[in-house]
This record gives sequence, structure tokens and C-alpha cells, in this order.
Amino acid sequence: MQDFTQEGKSRSNEHEAKFMAALCRYLILQGYEREQITVLTAYVGQLTQLKKELVPKDFFVGVRVCAVDNFQGEENDIILLSLVRSNEEGKIGFLQIENRVCVALSRAKKGFFCIGNISLLEAKSTLWSKIIKDMRASGNVGKALTLTCQNHPQKVSHASCADDFKTWAPEGGYTL
Repeated sequence: MQDFTQEGKSRSNEHEAKFMAALCRYLILQGYEREQITVLTAYVGQLTQLKKELVPKDFFVGVRVCAVDNFQGEENDIILLSLVRSNEEGKIGFLQIENRVCVALSRAKKGFFCIGNISLLEAKSTLWSKIIKDMRASGNVGKALTLTCQNHPQKVSHASCADDFKTWAPEGGYTL
């Protein structure tokens, strides 16, 4: 579930922020340059939460953390998108604004990872419903991210929370 931050009642989601920080760390440990990675969100509250989770700070120097509105016209190799919205009221806020959705989904050159409550988005937005249908058809939707060891391809794990990365790949690779 999402939380409200103290600053101006913006939205944040601690689970998503922790997951994105762990995924970002994992990608860096896989050999991706920090400058190749941008973490995006539609909410200033989540931006604050993400910056809190990207520790130690010196490890993540070069990774851009940005609000979707401030990333128009830009792109990067890898985009990590935190959607934030997950609530019992069924409200999707900024995520119903088509140009924000377009910017958020079209900035990646090589890799795109998105975390959020797609059931809520699918139910509340025709645009998101179409996007998610296409993603499902190509096998790009799931409850966890599949991790496979490049040296032991038979070793597969699924990350659905930040701790899953620490357990399976504490230094970036499978524990063997």
C-alpha cells in the first residue's frame, strides 16, 4: 500500500522504493554503468523516498532519480519506473494523464522495468488496460522479476521484494 509523505501530501510507496533501489544496485553489480540508469516516478513524495533508499549514496553516484515531468525529451539506456499508486479507493491520480504515461513509458533505449499495481491501473484506465494487455501478450507482466545466473543458467530465482535480491544475489551474482 502507498503512504502519504509529510511534504505536501504527495504519494510514496516504501515497498516500491526499496525494490527499485535493490534492482538498481543489482544492475550496477551486473556491470551496467550508473549513468545508464534512470529511476523515474510521477510523485515528488516517491522521489524523496527513492533518494532515501539509494544508500550508500556514493555507490549510486551517477544514477539519475527524477520525476517524470522533469524527464520529457530525455532518454536513457535503462529506465526503472515506480508507479506508486495502490489504494483501496481505486484512485490513480497522475497516472491517468496520457502525456505523463507516454513520457514514463517511452524513455528507455535498452531496458525498462516498471513496478506498480497493474490491476488497479487496468481497472481504472482504458489506456493502461491496453498497455497491460500488450505487455501480458508478450510475457512482460508478473508478480516477480525472474533472475537467472549467467554462470549457472539452471539457477533461477524470483525477486518480488528488495530482500530477494540480497538473499539470491548479495554481490550481484548467484551465491555459488
